[in-house]
Amino acid sequence: MGRICKVCGTTDITQFRMYRHSGNGSLYYDSRCRQCKNKQARDYRSARKDAGLPSQYNKEYQHRYREKHKERLKVEKKAWYLANKTMLNARSRKYNKTLRHAVLFHYSDGLLNCKCCGENCFEFLTLDHINGLDETEKKSIWHLGKYYRKRSSGSALWSRLRSEGYPSGFQVLCWNCNCAKGLYGACPHKLKVMVNSATN
Repeated sequence: MGRICKVCGTTDITQFRMYRHSGNGSLYYDSRCRQCKNKQARDYRSARKDAGLPSQYNKEYQHRYREKHKERLKVEKKAWYLANKTMLNARSRKYNKTLRHAVLFHYSDGLLNCKCCGENCFEFLTLDHINGLDETEKKSIWHLGKYYRKRSSGSALWSRLRSEGYPSGFQVLCWNCNCAKGLYGACPHKLKVMVNSATN
């Protein structure tokens, strides 16, 4: 797929940014190369500064703009979301699956299986707090509010763990082993091993 910069005429495809169409999801290249687009942005910011106008990237300016056009932006945002709901949901599912795979891959040492029973079906795997949470920690999480509780499970937890550099204290278990550990304090697989070891 060829592309010619409408400013400098370069045809080097590696110098063009690629974007995804917000409506149909198709990919397309920018009409200007990176250098020309960056130069245009610098010239635009410089001209606004020389004219005494605030930068569009200024937080105060953005806040005032959003407050001034609050109702219009709200309507436009809702309309855009409804028009692109299917695409956004598909993108979210794909991102969450990729994120979950990365987290489970790390905490299973690249094996992608249950540490207890060896189950390797990806859909059955989940993340387990090795030492669980004591009552004090559970109460503190509850009192921190709904946002923090959401950050303690699901995709929000996977994202937080990755952003924090994969801290220790977690392991990969299948749903059966994880639920059994939560209900009975230990998985029956471990209890059987302990019983067999004690009788031998």
